[in-house]
Amino acid sequence: MLKNVGNAAAGDAPRMDTRLIARIGLLTALSLVFLLVVPRVSLVPAAPYLQYDMADVPILLAGFLLGMGPGFWVLGLVSLFQGLLLGENGLIGAFMHFCATGALLWVACTVAARIHGAKGKVLGLVLGSVAMMLVMVPMNLLVTVYIFGQPQEVVLAALLPGIMPFNLLKALINSAIFLSIYTVNEKFFAGLVRH
Repeated sequence: MLKNVGNAAAGDAPRMDTRLIARIGLLTALSLVFLLVVPRVSLVPAAPYLQYDMADVPILLAGFLLGMGPGFWVLGLVSLFQGLLLGENGLIGAFMHFCATGALLWVACTVAARIHGAKGKVLGLVLGSVAMMLVMVPMNLLVTVYIFGQPQEVVLAALLPGIMPFNLLKALINSAIFLSIYTVNEKFFAGLVRH
């Protein structure tokens, strides 16, 4: 059973009981299904190598339903799976995914906890999407240049037409999908968390 369910997005520390662990596992599995089954598409013509996926939707569900801590658990597990088993840039790719989606999750949950209702959720998700985009600028300038060995001028040239719009679009699309699922099923989710 969770305590302070009403403030789950605020990051209140729920007890790690069996039901919470099961819910974290379920949302992690759902995120992996979205990652593996839903076809990936390119969102930005200037960066066709960047592929959209829906893996962040269950991560947002975890953050808003269970709290920020469990949301980060789901994110960490999905990132590890993505990096270790799918070979998507290995642990470095997992770290970049964790940082990008972590920015979205943290900002969205923090704002929603301070501004209650639909307005707080929408504002949090929009600001979180911007945070995700901004976090990926230094991540690409550091990791892509110094670890993956891409020339800095190539990365700089790709930022505005490719990397930044891709991350913003990906975050906004996943936020919109999350919000539509959450809003339509809010009563169901509230009952699921309480039991």
